[in-house]
Amino acid sequence: MIVKRTGHFTASTVSTYVETRGRKKLLSEDDKDKLEKLYDEEGFEAKRLSWTNAAIEAGIETEVSTDTVRTAAASRGLYKRIARQIQYKSDADCRAREAWARKELAKRPEPEDWHNVIFTDECHWGFGDEARQYIEREPPTDKDLKRVHSWGGIGWDFKSDLHLYDISSNSNGKMTQTYYLDNILKPFVHKLRQEGRYFVLEEDNDSGHGPGKNNPVRS
Repeated sequence: MIVKRTGHFTASTVSTYVETRGRKKLLSEDDKDKLEKLYDEEGFEAKRLSWTNAAIEAGIETEVSTDTVRTAAASRGLYKRIARQIQYKSDADCRAREAWARKELAKRPEPEDWHNVIFTDECHWGFGDEARQYIEREPPTDKDLKRVHSWGGIGWDFKSDLHLYDISSNSNGKMTQTYYLDNILKPFVHKLRQEGRYFVLEEDNDSGHGPGKNNPVRS
Protein backbone atom coordinates (compact mmCIF):
# COMPACT_ATOMS: atom_id res chain seq x y z
CA MET A 1 0.00 0.00 0.00
CA ILE A 2 1.29 3.46 -0.98
CA VAL A 3 0.16 6.37 1.08
CA LYS A 4 -1.61 9.20 -0.72
CA ARG A 5 1.24 11.67 -0.41
CA THR A 6 3.84 9.22 -1.79
CA GLY A 7 1.57 8.11 -4.61
CA HIS A 8 0.96 11.68 -5.69
CA PHE A 9 4.69 12.33 -5.71
CA THR A 10 5.44 9.23 -7.84
CA ALA A 11 2.82 10.04 -10.48
CA SER A 12 3.86 13.65 -10.78
CA THR A 13 7.49 12.75 -11.56
CA VAL A 14 6.72 10.57 -14.64
CA SER A 15 8.29 12.38 -17.62
CA THR A 16 8.46 12.06 -21.41
CA TYR A 17 11.88 13.67 -21.47
CA VAL A 18 14.26 12.19 -24.07
CA GLU A 19 17.86 11.85 -23.02
CA THR A 20 20.04 14.26 -25.02
CA ARG A 21 23.26 13.86 -23.12
CA GLY A 22 26.26 12.05 -24.56
CA ARG A 23 27.71 12.07 -28.04
CA LYS A 24 25.18 12.39 -30.83
CA LYS A 25 25.27 10.09 -33.85
CA LEU A 26 26.72 12.17 -36.66
CA LEU A 27 25.42 9.94 -39.45
CA SER A 28 21.79 8.91 -39.51
CA GLU A 29 20.41 5.66 -40.87
CA ASP A 30 19.36 7.61 -43.97
CA ASP A 31 22.97 8.72 -44.43
CA LYS A 32 24.11 5.12 -44.15
CA ASP A 33 21.51 4.15 -46.75
CA LYS A 34 22.97 6.76 -49.11
CA LEU A 35 26.48 5.44 -48.57
CA GLU A 36 25.43 1.85 -49.17
CA LYS A 37 23.49 2.85 -52.29
CA LEU A 38 26.55 4.61 -53.69
CA TYR A 39 28.64 1.45 -53.44
CA ASP A 40 25.88 -0.74 -54.83
CA GLU A 41 25.15 1.39 -57.89
CA GLU A 42 28.36 3.17 -58.90
CA GLY A 43 30.73 0.23 -59.11
CA PHE A 44 34.52 0.30 -58.84
CA GLU A 45 34.91 4.06 -59.24
CA ALA A 46 32.86 4.60 -56.08
CA LYS A 47 34.51 1.77 -54.18
CA ARG A 48 37.98 3.22 -54.64
CA LEU A 49 37.02 6.61 -53.15
CA SER A 50 38.30 7.58 -49.72
CA TRP A 51 35.71 7.39 -46.94
CA THR A 52 35.26 11.16 -46.77
CA ASN A 53 34.97 11.55 -50.53
CA ALA A 54 32.50 8.68 -50.61
CA ALA A 55 30.33 10.53 -48.10
CA ILE A 56 30.40 13.64 -50.30
CA GLU A 57 29.56 11.69 -53.45
CA ALA A 58 26.73 9.94 -51.63
CA GLY A 59 25.14 13.31 -50.87
CA ILE A 60 25.75 13.29 -47.13
CA GLU A 61 25.67 16.95 -46.07
CA THR A 62 27.00 16.53 -42.54
CA GLU A 63 30.71 17.25 -42.24
CA VAL A 64 32.23 14.16 -40.69
CA SER A 65 35.66 12.65 -40.17
CA THR A 66 37.11 9.61 -41.90
CA ASP A 67 36.68 7.55 -38.73
CA THR A 68 33.00 8.47 -38.52
CA VAL A 69 32.31 7.37 -42.08
CA ARG A 70 34.37 4.21 -41.60
CA THR A 71 32.42 3.31 -38.47
CA ALA A 72 29.10 3.98 -40.18
CA ALA A 73 30.11 1.83 -43.16
CA ALA A 74 31.27 -0.97 -40.88
CA SER A 75 27.82 -1.05 -39.28
CA ARG A 76 26.54 -2.03 -42.75
CA GLY A 77 29.28 -4.58 -43.29
CA LEU A 78 31.39 -2.41 -45.61
CA TYR A 79 35.17 -2.42 -45.22
CA LYS A 80 38.20 -1.22 -47.17
CA ARG A 81 40.55 -3.87 -48.49
CA ILE A 82 43.59 -3.68 -50.73
CA ALA A 83 42.64 -4.43 -54.31
CA ARG A 84 44.21 -7.68 -55.34
CA GLN A 85 47.57 -7.33 -57.09
CA ILE A 86 48.94 -9.55 -59.86
CA GLN A 87 52.42 -10.83 -59.11
CA TYR A 88 55.32 -11.10 -61.54
CA LYS A 89 56.47 -14.53 -62.69
CA SER A 90 58.69 -16.43 -60.29
CA ASP A 91 62.35 -17.13 -61.03
CA ALA A 92 61.46 -20.78 -61.68
CA ASP A 93 58.82 -19.80 -64.24
CA CYS A 94 61.27 -17.44 -65.94
CA ARG A 95 63.91 -20.16 -66.20
CA ALA A 96 61.37 -22.63 -67.62
CA ARG A 97 60.23 -20.13 -70.23
CA GLU A 98 63.80 -19.32 -71.23
CA ALA A 99 64.54 -23.04 -71.63
CA TRP A 100 61.46 -23.46 -73.82
CA ALA A 101 62.43 -20.46 -75.95
CA ARG A 102 65.95 -21.81 -76.52
CA LYS A 103 64.57 -25.22 -77.45
CA GLU A 104 62.13 -23.74 -79.96
CA LEU A 105 64.77 -21.42 -81.38
CA ALA A 106 66.93 -24.44 -82.12
CA LYS A 107 64.04 -25.87 -84.16
CA ARG A 108 63.45 -22.61 -86.01
CA PRO A 109 66.80 -20.78 -86.19
CA GLU A 110 65.88 -18.38 -88.99
CA PRO A 111 63.39 -15.47 -88.74
CA GLU A 112 61.33 -16.76 -91.65
CA ASP A 113 60.90 -20.08 -89.83
CA TRP A 114 58.47 -18.25 -87.54
CA HIS A 115 56.32 -16.68 -90.22
CA ASN A 116 53.64 -19.38 -89.95
CA VAL A 117 53.58 -19.54 -86.13
CA ILE A 118 50.60 -18.00 -84.32
CA PHE A 119 50.82 -17.41 -80.57
CA THR A 120 47.55 -17.30 -78.64
CA ASP A 121 46.73 -16.45 -75.05
CA GLU A 122 44.08 -15.11 -72.71
CA CYS A 123 44.25 -11.68 -71.14
CA HIS A 124 42.25 -10.31 -68.21
CA TRP A 125 41.66 -6.57 -68.21
CA GLY A 126 41.14 -4.80 -64.88
CA PHE A 127 39.74 -1.33 -64.31
CA GLY A 128 41.60 1.58 -62.71
CA ASP A 129 45.17 2.82 -62.56
CA GLU A 130 48.26 0.88 -61.57
CA ALA A 131 48.60 2.29 -58.07
CA ARG A 132 47.65 0.18 -55.09
CA GLN A 133 44.01 0.81 -54.34
CA TYR A 134 41.94 0.35 -51.21
CA ILE A 135 38.43 -0.53 -52.29
CA GLU A 136 35.20 -1.10 -50.44
CA ARG A 137 34.21 -4.75 -50.22
CA GLU A 138 31.23 -6.35 -48.55
CA PRO A 139 31.91 -9.91 -47.33
CA PRO A 140 31.88 -12.38 -49.00
CA THR A 141 32.50 -10.29 -52.14
CA ASP A 142 36.01 -9.28 -51.06
CA LYS A 143 37.51 -11.78 -53.51
CA ASP A 144 35.21 -11.03 -56.45
CA LEU A 145 37.09 -9.94 -59.55
CA LYS A 146 35.50 -7.44 -61.92
CA ARG A 147 37.36 -7.81 -65.18
CA VAL A 148 36.97 -8.22 -68.91
CA HIS A 149 38.31 -11.53 -70.20
CA SER A 150 39.72 -11.78 -73.71
CA TRP A 151 41.53 -14.15 -76.07
CA GLY A 152 43.60 -13.37 -79.13
CA GLY A 153 46.36 -14.54 -81.45
CA ILE A 154 49.37 -12.82 -83.03
CA GLY A 155 52.01 -13.85 -85.54
CA TRP A 156 54.15 -12.60 -88.41
CA ASP A 157 52.09 -9.93 -90.16
CA PHE A 158 49.01 -11.30 -88.41
CA LYS A 159 46.68 -10.19 -85.65
CA SER A 160 43.41 -11.93 -84.83
CA ASP A 161 40.24 -10.27 -83.68
CA LEU A 162 39.97 -9.94 -79.91
CA HIS A 163 37.47 -12.46 -78.57
CA LEU A 164 35.74 -11.29 -75.37
CA TYR A 165 34.29 -14.02 -73.21
CA ASP A 166 32.72 -14.76 -69.85
CA ILE A 167 32.69 -18.18 -68.17
CA SER A 168 29.50 -18.62 -66.14
CA SER A 169 31.01 -21.34 -63.93
CA ASN A 170 33.63 -19.02 -62.44
CA SER A 171 34.45 -15.35 -61.90
CA ASN A 172 38.17 -15.32 -62.73
CA GLY A 173 38.04 -15.98 -66.47
CA LYS A 174 39.36 -19.54 -66.23
CA MET A 175 38.85 -20.99 -69.71
CA THR A 176 37.01 -24.32 -69.90
CA GLN A 177 37.83 -26.93 -72.52
CA THR A 178 34.28 -26.98 -73.88
CA TYR A 179 34.06 -23.22 -74.27
CA TYR A 180 37.51 -22.95 -75.82
CA LEU A 181 36.85 -25.74 -78.32
CA ASP A 182 33.35 -24.65 -79.41
CA ASN A 183 33.54 -20.88 -79.23
CA ILE A 184 37.16 -20.04 -79.99
CA LEU A 185 39.30 -22.78 -81.49
CA LYS A 186 36.89 -24.22 -84.06
CA PRO A 187 35.74 -20.83 -85.46
CA PHE A 188 39.31 -19.48 -85.42
CA VAL A 189 40.86 -22.48 -87.18
CA HIS A 190 37.97 -22.71 -89.65
CA LYS A 191 38.43 -19.08 -90.67
CA LEU A 192 42.18 -19.47 -91.23
CA ARG A 193 41.66 -22.60 -93.30
CA GLN A 194 39.12 -20.80 -95.44
CA GLU A 195 41.77 -18.14 -96.06
CA GLY A 196 44.16 -20.86 -97.24
CA ARG A 197 46.63 -20.35 -94.40
CA TYR A 198 49.12 -22.97 -93.25
CA PHE A 199 49.99 -22.31 -89.64
CA VAL A 200 51.31 -23.69 -86.37
CA LEU A 201 49.26 -22.77 -83.32
CA GLU A 202 51.30 -22.17 -80.16
CA GLU A 203 49.34 -22.29 -76.89
CA ASP A 204 50.30 -22.24 -73.23
CA ASN A 205 49.77 -25.10 -70.77
CA ASP A 206 46.47 -23.88 -69.40
CA SER A 207 44.15 -26.81 -68.62
CA GLY A 208 41.59 -25.42 -71.06
CA HIS A 209 43.91 -26.17 -73.99
CA GLY A 210 47.00 -27.77 -72.50
CA PRO A 211 48.94 -30.87 -73.59
CA GLY A 212 47.07 -33.41 -71.44
CA LYS A 213 46.42 -36.73 -73.21
CA ASN A 214 42.70 -36.61 -72.45
CA ASN A 215 42.23 -33.03 -73.54
CA PRO A 216 39.78 -33.05 -76.50
CA VAL A 217 41.36 -29.84 -77.78
CA ARG A 218 44.47 -31.80 -78.86
CA SER A 219 42.52 -33.77 -81.43
